[in-house]
Amino acid sequence: MSSCLDGHEAYEIPEGLFTPDNFQALLECGIRSGEEVLIKRFETTAANTLFCSKTQQKRMLEIREGCTHEETLREVRGSHFFSIITDDVVDIAGEEHLPVLVRFVDEAHNLREEFVGFLPYAADAENLAVKFHTTITEKWGLNMEYWRGQAYIVSSGFVSKDSCCF
Repeated sequence: MSSCLDGHEAYEIPEGLFTPDNFQALLECGIRSGEEVLIKRFETTAANTLFCSKTQQKRMLEIREGCTHEETLREVRGSHFFSIITDDVVDIAGEEHLPVLVRFVDEAHNLREEFVGFLPYAADAENLAVKFHTTITEKWGLNMEYWRGQAYIVSSGFVSKDSCCF
């Protein structure tokens, strides 16, 4: 999925108007794809509920990550070659994060683009590059020898005055 997750913040929604954001779309996609944890969570939620607290948003992301994250990374490792894609910085529970996706060809020879997680955003390019590399190699276990490219919407977070780029 290659959705930007920033959407509308709660204080930006005009009075009397509900505008669904991409966070909600991400959750709905998970529900439609049969993720039991999300289905059970929302079966017990009132249909007219329009707001989730920051704590609830964070918990839902943790649940979603726990359900799909390791399986996706296992498939990426199995395909060997992959590209990294990032989207605009988003605010989650009051903290800035960088959405990270991978593009790879699966065992059935289908080109796939999958969301793999959020990286805490650091405005300092060097810190961001180090965190990014550490997360990809150590936390997610991807081999950078098989990394074949990168794409991003906003490059200013990755490049400093000295063109320091990971």
